[in-house]
Amino acid sequence: LLAELERKALAYDAIQGQIEYKDALISTLQDERDEARSIIARQRKEMQALTEAVAAQAADLAALATEKENLKKSLDLLRLGQYEYYEIKEGDTVESIAAQPTVYGDAARHVVIRQANRGHVETLDRLAPGEVLIIPRFPASGRYEF
Repeated sequence: LLAELERKALAYDAIQGQIEYKDALISTLQDERDEARSIIARQRKEMQALTEAVAAQAADLAALATEKENLKKSLDLLRLGQYEYYEIKEGDTVESIAAQPTVYGDAARHVVIRQANRGHVETLDRLAPGEVLIIPRFPASGRYEF
């Protein structure tokens, strides 16, 4: 009977040791889980901040693209050199405008007006009264580069 009790006591001690080991393991795993949750929360905040930064940069990029386009248009106008504006009247065509003595006096020079207004006026074949055309003025050499 004593041997049986000793054997049960040893088995109880072994089981008690396993329980203590598993309790310590559970505590360690809970600590690791809590640390992982903390890391995940911090990374979510960082991802949110990065997402907002990317959105802000995309907005900045769009604004820069618009500014670039506006600057390009300004440069295109500067490349025209000297120019004047002509407000379209009812019945005007690019050819009739070029033929006017105050413009070029030559309908064949309509090409110059077309080139100068490419991208500026929607369609040069159907001019609407009130639209404004750019009329390049040529330098003394008579040559003009687009």
